[in-house]
Amino acid sequence: MRNSRTGGALIKVLLAIFFIAILAAFMRWQSGYGVIGRVESINFDTTNRIVFVRQEDGGSTNLFVVKDDGTDLRRLTNDKSQKHSPAWSPDGGQICYAAQIRSEGSETFQLFVKGTGDSVQTTYGSEAKDLPQWRPDGKAIAYLGGGRIKLVDPNGNKLEQIYPHPHKDKSGGDGDEAEMSSKRPPINSFRWSPDGVDIAAVQVTDGESAPAIGQGNWWQLGINGEAASDKQAPQMMMPESVLVMNSGDADKPAMLPGADKVSIAWFRDGTRLAVALSSQKSTHALVIYRTDVQNLSPEIVLAATGYTVAPENPSVSPDGSKIAFEVWRMEGAENRELIGISVLPTTVESTISVTTPNAVGKVPIAIKGSVHAPQWSPDGTKLLYWKSGKNGRDLWVANADGSSAVNLTKGAGGDNFDAAWSPKTPKR
Repeated sequence: MRNSRTGGALIKVLLAIFFIAILAAFMRWQSGYGVIGRVESINFDTTNRIVFVRQEDGGSTNLFVVKDDGTDLRRLTNDKSQKHSPAWSPDGGQICYAAQIRSEGSETFQLFVKGTGDSVQTTYGSEAKDLPQWRPDGKAIAYLGGGRIKLVDPNGNKLEQIYPHPHKDKSGGDGDEAEMSSKRPPINSFRWSPDGVDIAAVQVTDGESAPAIGQGNWWQLGINGEAASDKQAPQMMMPESVLVMNSGDADKPAMLPGADKVSIAWFRDGTRLAVALSSQKSTHALVIYRTDVQNLSPEIVLAATGYTVAPENPSVSPDGSKIAFEVWRMEGAENRELIGISVLPTTVESTISVTTPNAVGKVPIAIKGSVHAPQWSPDGTKLLYWKSGKNGRDLWVANADGSSAVNLTKGAGGDNFDAAWSPKTPKR
């Protein structure tokens, strides 16, 4: 009798364990399934592919992909919504982008994820979403909403604001539209560090509610207002400043010196940041900051004064050995010309100093002309960029030295923009 009771109790325990395991598996599946379900990966190899947005006849925009040699053009979407800012998932299997939709009598931009089949909407609400970027682990997508950095799971499951940290408003709300307890200047761009731990962002500090702007000659003045040496970091508040924050604790970001116009790019090691600084007061620089060491002066790659040259839109090669950037010739505070893309080594043996118009030639130009927004290929051998064509912008790819340039879009279909390399690399 006792053995029978013991056996029955054991069966009940095993059944309970079995049902708990089934429930746990179901909850894990449901969590992965999320709000929008599973989005299957793109059903072709995306190695050496570039995604971009094309504005076609009638003004509609759609996503296309093309190989980096200009062949095998493929359409990914086919509808009349306005689209921009496509971003690849880290495995190159999906693309997130912003698209305009009509909701509750108004139009706003929301995020969509594209894989095989139709695109799936992953965010909702009245606030426009912009500039999506996948976290390097592929488990979340960050974006800008109302000048704030927010985060959503690729399956739409979880939504949170990571900078500035949201505080409950007087009504007790703390969701997507919650007010801040203290106003902060808006973010206009950001970049994940390659390890997904830190975020570097450009904060706009100009405007009625912005912090006081410092003196314009930030490059000549040091911390105490005295003349700065070539290796001393400027410490003034400018219209655009760089914040570096831990994505898990973004309430206390470090602030790097800024300028009237700032653009940023991470090194692959996640501890260095290339920053292009340009000022209407005619002081400009391309510098490299360490983000893992506080109060360390930057390495100055390029320093320019007067109406000479200004760097913009840096891009660091995958191995960290080179920086590509736009070179703008300055002829006045509001008068400038894009003269090309320069590629410089990141090992700074001596700063390139440009102090007169005659010294502009010190900056080597790899790709000449009005060529914009350089991006390195995943293998570090080529550069993607755009320049104006007959019907709008055309996308080009060239070797890093500027040779063998190929027009990927050839003026077809209208304006072509917001291009991005697939991160997928060939198997070796």
